[in-house]
Amino acid sequence: MRRKKHALALVAAVLTVGALLFGAHSVTHADPTPTPTPNIPNGVGPGGHGG
Repeated sequence: MRRKKHALALVAAVLTVGALLFGAHSVTHADPTPTPTPNIPNGVGPGGHGG
């Protein structure tokens, strides 16, 4: 059971870092069409990155 909890913590950390990097990337590129905040978690899906 301990290993599963550790894996969940690792996934949460990766998602947090990914969200921070994605936010910094969006700010850096300054897209003409600003992405609504609720769509940020969907950035992993197809077409979600919008680079």
